[in-house]
Amino acid sequence: IFFRVCFFFAHKMSRTNLLNSPTPVYDVLQPHPRTTANEHRNKVLLSILSSGLIAFSVSYLWLSTERTSAQSLYLSSMPRTVTTQSSSRPLVHLPVQTLRSSTSSNTDVPFVLAPQAGAESARPVSAGYGTAGVAQGLHRFPGLVAGVFAVAVGTLIWTTRKLMATSAPKVGLEDVAVDKAWCMSTIAARPEVPMQDVFENYKTGYQSVTKDIEDECWLEVTQGKIPEGLVGTLLRNGPALFERGGQKREYLDGDGMISQVAVKDGKVHFKSRFVGTDSFKREEEAGRFTDMTIFTAEDPRPEILGGPIWLYRLRDDIFGGPPSPKNNGAYNALHWAGKTMAIDWGRPWALDNDTLEVVGDGKTDALSKINYTAHYRIMENDDGTSTIVFFNPHTDWAKYKSTVSFYEFDEQGNQLSSKVVEFDATYFHDLIVTDNYYVLFDCPIKMDYGKAFVGYPLGKNSLGNTVSEDTDKAPLFRIYPRRGNEEPIFVESPYFCYAFHHVNGFDDGKKMVFDTCTWDRFTLYFTDIVKPDGKEFYPKTKMSRFVIDLEKGTCERKVIHETPCEYPVVGPKGTGKPYQHSYMCTSAVKDGEVHGPLQAITKVSMKDTSVDCAEATLESWVPGDYKFSMEPVFAQRPGAKAEDDGWILSLIHDGTPGNVGTDFVVLDAQNVEQGPIATCRLPHYVPIGVHGSFTPEYLGPATA
Repeated sequence: IFFRVCFFFAHKMSRTNLLNSPTPVYDVLQPHPRTTANEHRNKVLLSILSSGLIAFSVSYLWLSTERTSAQSLYLSSMPRTVTTQSSSRPLVHLPVQTLRSSTSSNTDVPFVLAPQAGAESARPVSAGYGTAGVAQGLHRFPGLVAGVFAVAVGTLIWTTRKLMATSAPKVGLEDVAVDKAWCMSTIAARPEVPMQDVFENYKTGYQSVTKDIEDECWLEVTQGKIPEGLVGTLLRNGPALFERGGQKREYLDGDGMISQVAVKDGKVHFKSRFVGTDSFKREEEAGRFTDMTIFTAEDPRPEILGGPIWLYRLRDDIFGGPPSPKNNGAYNALHWAGKTMAIDWGRPWALDNDTLEVVGDGKTDALSKINYTAHYRIMENDDGTSTIVFFNPHTDWAKYKSTVSFYEFDEQGNQLSSKVVEFDATYFHDLIVTDNYYVLFDCPIKMDYGKAFVGYPLGKNSLGNTVSEDTDKAPLFRIYPRRGNEEPIFVESPYFCYAFHHVNGFDDGKKMVFDTCTWDRFTLYFTDIVKPDGKEFYPKTKMSRFVIDLEKGTCERKVIHETPCEYPVVGPKGTGKPYQHSYMCTSAVKDGEVHGPLQAITKVSMKDTSVDCAEATLESWVPGDYKFSMEPVFAQRPGAKAEDDGWILSLIHDGTPGNVGTDFVVLDAQNVEQGPIATCRLPHYVPIGVHGSFTPEYLGPATA
């Protein structure tokens, strides 16, 4: 194991730009086009290979004190089996009595564990390891062996990272100069509302529910009136069940629940159903969590299958990987080409349009048989039709490679095109699509080897917690032509940041606009949003515009507004084209430097649609002191000409003490600050969700 780990590091180092010319290489199959110092190349390789040689030599001598060299080398590298009177099975499945070489019937390798009653007694142990008592003692305590492994790998990682450190200045927040000519609006603080009360009531939106909460009914319009012309269905999805049998998982690991709100003839029908993934069905039957997840450090496998946690995480996840975390079907819902789908981090689940039950294994047609994430873009074509663009980013850290696939489908569900690109390992959450390009924002992260090879095997870190920000690199825009075989364009960002959810983008052939919600620091779990405490964790994002010169390969960054924001959306007429209006969730209260949780729905309107536009205005609606908006969804008015002609649909979490629940609201997209023109109370509480969509197709029952 020591030798394999050391070889792994040496192999990866030889593939990165650390060993190549510092001149950026603009090729899709090459490492990141970023300048990286390589002055420590020889020291790095020497350290890795020396550590590997020492580790291999120690393990070799440990196994071979009184054996021949050839026999010991062979035994230390071959698979071991457990031999009993009746069967031979892999080591992890039995309390071991004797390990025997498959090539020699008279060569027993002692490995002592507690014997079971009635089991074949262990064979006599020869003094073949030098001091037999010490060797047997080590074998009796596999945790000690794991500890030695962890210390060795940790030392190697620390040494390597120190040698790789350079004196190059890091791109940081203090280096950013903001153009004061740009509008940097901030929603006014409301100091009369106690900040900690706001956070405490916001937390009530992240309480787990159970399967018996599922419901279906007509809703009463308690305020206003459903506007004429609004016909269609809002589909919302998010983790809803993350507690079972006294066990708890992190929110984003919870099972998805679809909330369907169908509107027609001024009436509103509601339906909620859990996404019946394979994991959901298995865990419902077992009455407990059975599958490993991405964001929870606790692992159910040791309790169910027996053995220590490091065994499964080292053998199955790291060396036998990649790991296979639970698909929870919880991150978005979509209706396209007459099909409804729930989407999670890795795959879609086809649902029955009427019952919302998973159809078969969830893979029923072209749309549901390919993998893609919860983020996509719907492009309105010149002939009035629409095209949907999916993308599937997959990173294999063992191979240090990311593969991204782009797919385009028409309104009938026919695949129009696909493109696959590869490059060094990184992470993407969302994409921008313009008339001419697919655009990825490559925010620099790296595997945290200490957490990956020590914390994760020992159960201290979750799978999602094994990556961290990489401040030695600048963010990078990867721009790929949608059509033809033109070379991709790579442009570095002048500003160090992270971005998960992008607003919109467009290009005029020479310049490109890329608008997004930027984070100053990386957090894969969105802790500032889904688990804020008002002290260390609270929203800190801002809306940023990057203007990219496609011909010169340069980029400048401006701030549109500094009010913490997330979950942005634009109307169909503006997606991928020059646009003015966007909608997003924003903070509504502020105490000193601390912003409150996402609460308001805010409309951001640029002065014009030009690439160089530098002015914007904001208008917001705050649902209430202890009410919190979920992601806004745009529903376009039939026959609309203006970009913002339509409605904003949203679910609102009511965290008011004694009145916790969920509302459905309709806002005029052209006049957000006037508040809802219609409100309905849902029959039960729905946890604050993740993403959703609107289809003009009515999916509810017949209206009376």
